[in-house]
Amino acid sequence: DGIIFDRIEYSWQILFGIIWVAARNNGNLCVLDMGGSLGTTYFQNDRFLNDINLSSWNIVEQPHYVKAGRAHIQDEILRFYDSIENCLNECNPNVVLISSSLQYMPDPGAVLDSLSRIGADAIIIDRTIINNFKSNIIYVQHATPSIGGSYPCYTISESWLIDTLEKTYDLVESFDSLFFSELTEIDSTFKGYIFSKK
Repeated sequence: DGIIFDRIEYSWQILFGIIWVAARNNGNLCVLDMGGSLGTTYFQNDRFLNDINLSSWNIVEQPHYVKAGRAHIQDEILRFYDSIENCLNECNPNVVLISSSLQYMPDPGAVLDSLSRIGADAIIIDRTIINNFKSNIIYVQHATPSIGGSYPCYTISESWLIDTLEKTYDLVESFDSLFFSELTEIDSTFKGYIFSKK
């Protein structure tokens, strides 16, 4: 969050998943982007979404992001909400996106339960720190000196994640995401998943 990139770094798996959901819904798409900052994924992929009937891209974020988003970049497509409930009062998403955010949630299980109850056609998870243990483990992440600061961060148990969502969703595919060599020191890696509603 708050970093400027010189070039777009696409997550082709996210883009595929989004277009796949639209194709299954006659070209119609409504996205709930959990922890989507100020629209990073939306702006990265907007050039590929022109031929899709994108009714809205809805970001659920912390209040200060919502305030800034509404003040400066919200429009008829890109919308900002401070809770899942407030978002659902105004839209009915057919895809839920969780990219680079689940590991920073205070209670990842509660978030997944809330999102799975929406009943969206698909849940796409990307750039999530995953471990091969049976439980989630919390660490302190130290940002690079140019950014500064530190904050709590989970490594998410892959088996726990899949078991949690497979109550109502089928795992379509998993994939490697970002490579970050330091994560090998804690037996973790970045991964992504595409789930389809049962």
